Amino acid sequence: MFFNRYSEINSLKSLLDLNKASIAVCKGRRRIGKSRLIEEFGKHVANFIDIQGLAPRKGTKKKDQLAVFGTQLSKNTSLPVIVPDSWAQAFSLLNSVIGKSKTVVLLDEISWMALGDRDFPGQLKITWDTELSK
Repeated sequence: MFFNRYSEINSLKSLLDLNKASIAVCKGRRRIGKSRLIEEFGKHVANFIDIQGLAPRKGTKKKDQLAVFGTQLSKNTSLPVIVPDSWAQAFSLLNSVIGKSKTVVLLDEISWMALGDRDFPGQLKITWDTELSK
């Protein structure tokens, strides 16, 4: 069941009324329902893409995160499984399936995706500025 988060849902729904691309950050301590909140919000648009980062463990590398990103993007869309070589390519693939449709993208555990990769935030910013925000 989902309850007692309707004011948060309404705040997120106001982003849909802007008719432009938006980024919302949902942060808080673990296990309080952040991901569930975004999943529920995703029901208000035709397209919802949920991509989760691998939990940090010894030996997990950027290529592992990229492979999981490609697999999950495929499961959420009509794309075949493509293992991106870089975050720039991964985010461009994401943009290619979004197009102009209203889409909610949940990058769940984004800090895990970026762990140890100093270029991750910059690649996300560049792709946002040049592709996703359009």
